[in-house]
Amino acid sequence: MDLRLGSDLPNLSKTKRINLERNIGSIQVLVSGNSHPMCGINPDKFQRSGFNLGFESTDLFEQQQLLYRYVDAMPNLKLVLQNISDFSLRYNHIYRPNNWITCDFVREFHIFPTNLLLLSDYDFCSTLTKMSINPFGNIIEWQKYITSKNYKDTIAINNGWVSCNHPFVYTPQPQTTTDVNSQTAKLDTDSTSENLMRIRDINSLLKNKGIKFVLITTPYHRYGRENIMKNPVQYDEMQKEINLLSQKYGIPYYNFIADTRFTDEDYQDPSHLNPHGADKFSEIIRNEIIRPILGLESKNVKELTLGDIR
Repeated sequence: MDLRLGSDLPNLSKTKRINLERNIGSIQVLVSGNSHPMCGINPDKFQRSGFNLGFESTDLFEQQQLLYRYVDAMPNLKLVLQNISDFSLRYNHIYRPNNWITCDFVREFHIFPTNLLLLSDYDFCSTLTKMSINPFGNIIEWQKYITSKNYKDTIAINNGWVSCNHPFVYTPQPQTTTDVNSQTAKLDTDSTSENLMRIRDINSLLKNKGIKFVLITTPYHRYGRENIMKNPVQYDEMQKEINLLSQKYGIPYYNFIADTRFTDEDYQDPSHLNPHGADKFSEIIRNEIIRPILGLESKNVKELTLGDIR
């Protein structure tokens, strides 16, 4: 199957790959994860050469494969920040509805899904690769959007950060039970042990290379946290597993999910920071994680405890 169709169109995955490979020799701090760090962490604030390798809707398998593909080409890499969202341990790319990212990963990074049947529909992949950061769900509106200044500002970032500043105004409001059930349906509880193993394997690889490894959870708006607490068992299990892993393997874990320094004005939606919030969070990461771990002076260090989400 030829996934090159549409490869000349504006495309987030292609833009990120080009910028990553262009800057790969100088990267000292790498951000890995899904759309939460993709939108929420701007490496320009690190005061070190950094790159945001976060991609929307990806799972730990895909994030691991991306890291494995490029880590040997990063001679100056000193620290990897791996995001763990509330659902990350149970999330599996096989079950996600928006599989354009699967097609993009094959075409741009030669990373194949664990189930090759996801690539069986040629029209599906060739069409959806044209819609790589489509906030509209409509190809006509998307074609208008890619010619706009907002789109160009969104992906024209050399450090990989995607400023989630789509032309929408976020009015904080609780998600419905239907929204919560829809999100829960995408999860696969059988993936937990595999995803924990992937974190262990990443840590082992980086440790052998002398690269520091840190787990982080990005801030959520209070409505996003209320959503999580509608199914508290999932979050509690995730926290238990991550903290056991952290203690056993010496992997630092910073949980910012309920950080009170963030207000309504910092969010794009209940679980994603907007550009203002991303700048704020990135400065916190610089002062509270990067500086202490890489031996620089720390300022205002604050690590949230598990009980802070309550």
